[in-house]
Amino acid sequence: MQNKLETSPQIEETQKKRIQLLSKVQQLPTKELNECFAFWLGNDPIKKGDLESYKTDKPFVFVGTSIFGAVALACDLGEKVSCIPQVIIVDLSPQVANSWDLIKTYFGSSTETSPTSFVNGFIQFLKEKNIHQFSMDIYDDESFQQLRHLLMDLMEKYGFTRVKEMTNDAIILKQSWAHKETFQQIREVYADLNIYAYPSNIIHSIGDLKTQKDVAQCVEILKPVLSIQTNLDNGEPQKVHLIENNTTLSIMRALGPGPFLKEEEQLQFNNEFYTTDSSSFFYQPAKKQETKSPHQLTVQDII
Repeated sequence: MQNKLETSPQIEETQKKRIQLLSKVQQLPTKELNECFAFWLGNDPIKKGDLESYKTDKPFVFVGTSIFGAVALACDLGEKVSCIPQVIIVDLSPQVANSWDLIKTYFGSSTETSPTSFVNGFIQFLKEKNIHQFSMDIYDDESFQQLRHLLMDLMEKYGFTRVKEMTNDAIILKQSWAHKETFQQIREVYADLNIYAYPSNIIHSIGDLKTQKDVAQCVEILKPVLSIQTNLDNGEPQKVHLIENNTTLSIMRALGPGPFLKEEEQLQFNNEFYTTDSSSFFYQPAKKQETKSPHQLTVQDII
């Protein structure tokens, strides 16, 4: 458990300057956001131990999406880091933005010093605010209990102050993962720090190839030491891709075309990212294969 957090006037001043620079990122107005309920708990099939070899003792920035799934991953990756990793959430959903507004209202104002009292008060606060209007996975007593267990587990393992401050200090950008200027600004502001990227299943959720490639290019712009991405199979994420070599080509090859591209664009995907050279690992016949689709490639296949 992390009890002592590294801080100093110099660190705090540097962080203030960075936040000021990020405040210049173009935020989209509500009317330009995409309606999509928020996953508070997350639904990616990331198992305990998956990220063990990627943990670091160096300060880093975690650029992710949605809510507490991202916080949990940042906590796990940064448990050896003495200072609190900066979490940046990039999301096009107004429900995600509204959810973070509620979270910050409570986390920033609660005077509870006991983790149990703090979390119980938070759950009650969310119930009073009818959080189900924003959330995909928090809507009944059982799911509220799951959220309670998640937060208590995080605070027990990583420390109450650490989890509270990481959550309250998260920077929320109402913007698309396909907006290159946003990711260029993030990389420039944090030029001296490593970045972990967590676009989750965003690429596979997109129904046109151009935008898929734009998102992959934005991940490449971040130059992350690791990107954590998942596929979609029948609408559900089934496979985790831990990608170290984050070029547009490697990302697209790793994930495959996804379920929502039309047949014409699936063929275009195959022509652009695969090859008909039978001597290449990425050989794929011109006709659609029945036995193995591109998104079934494993992490070991591509690294």
